[in-house]
Amino acid sequence: MQMRVTYGLICLTLFLSFSTFVSCIRDEDSGELRGLTWSDFSGDDNEKSQKPHTKMPEDISGTIAQYGSILSSQAPIGGPGVVVGLGTNGSSEIPSNLKSKLLSNLSNLGWGLASRDTENVKPIEVLRDLDTAIVRIAGIIPPGAPRGTRLDAYVSAVPRTQTKSLEGGLLLPSILTWQQGSGTKHRNLKTLATVKGPIFVNPFIDPTKRGAKSRLRQGKILNGIIVKKNMPLRLSLHKPDYHMSRQIQERINTHFGRKGRNDKIAIAKNPHVVEITVPRKYLHNYEHFLELVMHLPLRSAGGATEAKAARVAKAMEKPDVNYEGLTLVWEATGRQNLPTIQKVYASKNPTASFYAARTGLRLGDYKYAGPIVLKFAADEKSPLQLSAIKALGDAPMVIKAGPLLRKLVNSKNELIRIAAYESLVARQDWNTVRRYEIDKYSKSEPPSFIVDQVVSTGDFAIYATCTGQPKLVLFGQHMPLQNPLFPVIPGDIVTIYNDNPMTKGQIEKLLDKDPQTDVKLLRKEHVAVYRHIPGTESTSETFRIKFRVLDIIRILGSAPRPNPNTGKIEGLGFTYSQVVSILYRLCEQNSIPAKFVLQKTPEMQKIYGDTPAAGSPDRPDH
Repeated sequence: MQMRVTYGLICLTLFLSFSTFVSCIRDEDSGELRGLTWSDFSGDDNEKSQKPHTKMPEDISGTIAQYGSILSSQAPIGGPGVVVGLGTNGSSEIPSNLKSKLLSNLSNLGWGLASRDTENVKPIEVLRDLDTAIVRIAGIIPPGAPRGTRLDAYVSAVPRTQTKSLEGGLLLPSILTWQQGSGTKHRNLKTLATVKGPIFVNPFIDPTKRGAKSRLRQGKILNGIIVKKNMPLRLSLHKPDYHMSRQIQERINTHFGRKGRNDKIAIAKNPHVVEITVPRKYLHNYEHFLELVMHLPLRSAGGATEAKAARVAKAMEKPDVNYEGLTLVWEATGRQNLPTIQKVYASKNPTASFYAARTGLRLGDYKYAGPIVLKFAADEKSPLQLSAIKALGDAPMVIKAGPLLRKLVNSKNELIRIAAYESLVARQDWNTVRRYEIDKYSKSEPPSFIVDQVVSTGDFAIYATCTGQPKLVLFGQHMPLQNPLFPVIPGDIVTIYNDNPMTKGQIEKLLDKDPQTDVKLLRKEHVAVYRHIPGTESTSETFRIKFRVLDIIRILGSAPRPNPNTGKIEGLGFTYSQVVSILYRLCEQNSIPAKFVLQKTPEMQKIYGDTPAAGSPDRPDH
């Protein structure tokens, strides 16, 4: 099995079966292990199928990977759901096969109950309202994902319904179950995750363009899935052998277990299978734990570890080797290999030098490995610059990394700039990156989205994520809004314009309505913003703000609820997807003097394939 198969391609198979779509997926969520090639170890018991006298790669030879492989038990999940908040863009059709399940779910959520003061809102009326749409939900839980893991979900309006668009919609809490093949009834009913949240729709779609309307019927929920069960992990032996199964169990438990404790990380169930539990230490980085397990040499006694480290060092100097896999062997066996690793720092092969130094950093060698990684991170001509920048984000003890990363966020290369920003966040440099949580309703719930403002002297730029935690990154302090301020927004959902200074009489009238009004702001030129309320002919109140991008993001993204202290309505209640779309149009029309960059991830072109590229050079190629 080729372990570099991306999570996005797995999703493609799933969504074709649902007659839906594939969107962008981040590489880090892949259910497969990076740096490993398993095509030579298919698990076939027929020894004749293996080529005789073929030398095994050093990153595989003698490691657990030589004797077994992780079963790729990704869990395809899905189910029906209800999206609300669509104005008149939803549909009244209710598929008969889903009706009872959806009505039961709405009742469980409290709709139609006197105890919740919703007795006048019957579940059946909710489903028939044009403000709602019935959707199919799909996702993939990667192998080993622990309980509480958050993932993206994919939604599409149920076929043969009249739903026009999911933009601005909110998916009500829904249950996701196993959704692969026919399966057994018990397996299909097993609840593996829950999901809820605002819909992220392609922000570049222009509904006036031919063929674009169908794409408004599909979207995703960023970080919306919450895994409810620890996903099982099994190591399958290529050749059944109970002695080998027990040996692998003991090696994993001894190496990754806590000293003085009988931790059962690995359990040899039978000659075929070793069950693995992710240790608490690796719960937030379980993919890397699996990589280390598979690259752990099976033998450790009698100088075997040092001998293996020396062979890896020798292999690092050869051309066309798997540097990632080789260095994982070093990392898996620990700091005792540092003397051998340090010798490779001075290699004339720059790739070998970098990977050795990066491994040194991971093992705590900041003094000698740090300067080497810093050199690669500063070299704009090096193909390893991005990897080096990321490595510095994982090494907060390298003090000189801070000044370098703060310099790199000014780069004209957007990839370098974004990588430097992400490393600064990993290092928790909150002096350079200032974080704002938009619409943070409670401590137990995440904010609607995050805005990070980066101190930067480079050109203004806006970076928007489209997977994981919704996030907008503003490169440059006090990013301004500027005239002309009549952006063309598809659907005419918001009006933004430059408002002239108010007269004394106008200000007094406004103060009578709202004593909290900023009088100084009204005496100067300012920006006025209001929205059209979905499903009605009315509009919201008008917000007046300074000519700053951060201010307009806060107004657009905050929910329209009163401030508990002042009673003043705080925002317009746009979803993250809608805010991204509005900012993109403002950039496109030069009302924001910034370059707009959307996160590039595998399969990005799948969701944006029907969207015209003109005027947006930072979108993926189609």
